[in-house]
Order: sequence, then structure tokens, then C-alpha cells
Amino acid sequence: MAKISFCTYLIHLMVIYQFCTSRTDDVYYSINDGFILYVGCLALSCTLGFLMTIFVEVPCSYYQKQLMKKVSSWGKSTAAKTEDVFSLSEKDTSNLLINKSTNS
Repeated sequence: MAKISFCTYLIHLMVIYQFCTSRTDDVYYSINDGFILYVGCLALSCTLGFLMTIFVEVPCSYYQKQLMKKVSSWGKSTAAKTEDVFSLSEKDTSNLLINKSTNS
């Protein structure tokens, strides 16, 4: 529901702007006309917000999840490699110290 309301929020200003700039005749408002225009703009905004959610938001969030899975797997493989490099056993470190002292 939050995704639909956010898309409706993004679309609503464009619907109002298009409605106001497309008027060519003089506007005389009454309560009935104002209510009909309000409900019409609201219904159009909600419909376009719903369509934007289905055709833009949902596919983008799917691709984002797929991308994040790949990125997180890259990080795990790199982290595992660095742990292998830095996880020398005591025997390995003592051999390094002995070799270093004999070479000096």
C-alpha cells in the first residue's frame, strides 16, 4: 500500500498541472463543479499511481533485489579470500619467523 501511495504522490502534481494548463475556457467554480473536479483528479491520480506501481516500481524492486544478491555474494567471496590470506596458523607464523631469522 505504501508503494501505491508514494507513486500516487509523485503522479498527483503532474495530473493537477496538466488539468490546469489544458483549460482553454473561463472557469467558474461552484461546489458541485469543484467536487467533481476533485474526485476526477483524485481518481485519475490513484489509477495512474497504481499503474506506475505495477509497471515501474515492482519490476525495479525485483531487479534491485537480484542486483543486491549478486553484490552481496561478491562481498562474501572477497571476504572469504581475505580471511584465508590473513588466517595463518601458528605453525605457519612460526615458520615465517624462523625463516626470516635464518636469512638474516
